[in-house]
Amino acid sequence: MSRTCTSNVALQVDFTEIHFVRHLLNRLQSISDTRFLVVAEELRQGWVRKIDGFLAAVSTPVLLLWLDIQTEVIGDAHVDPVHIEPKMLNALTASCAETLRIDLRVSGESDDLEDMLFGTLQQPMAEHMIGPAAHRRIADILSRAILDME
Repeated sequence: MSRTCTSNVALQVDFTEIHFVRHLLNRLQSISDTRFLVVAEELRQGWVRKIDGFLAAVSTPVLLLWLDIQTEVIGDAHVDPVHIEPKMLNALTASCAETLRIDLRVSGESDDLEDMLFGTLQQPMAEHMIGPAAHRRIADILSRAILDME
């Protein structure tokens, strides 16, 4: 059985070139901001519903950790078209014992890169990861919050 798609977006996008969801969303955004906004909002609402349902099913106190990783945009590969927004987390705070937001920078924009171990060909990816100092900061903030709960 074959189906004919009459959508203008389907005719404008060669889906054989798309390998990942982020890639698909970036392509949709480049073709039609209006259509992209509809899809993005539905994804955000769906995320909040799923996380809220999960939090309702958990019987122990929950610390909601938001790693807000700041980075300069370098090409489409590193753009998150549907990122977590404060209003999404605010919708979940009633289901959590505490919400922790930690602002971080990727290692390529901090002094963390020199403390990381990676091969020469892995450096471009390592620059977009958080490094050891960021992980220590996260562990410190989480451990204090957990101890405060007891």
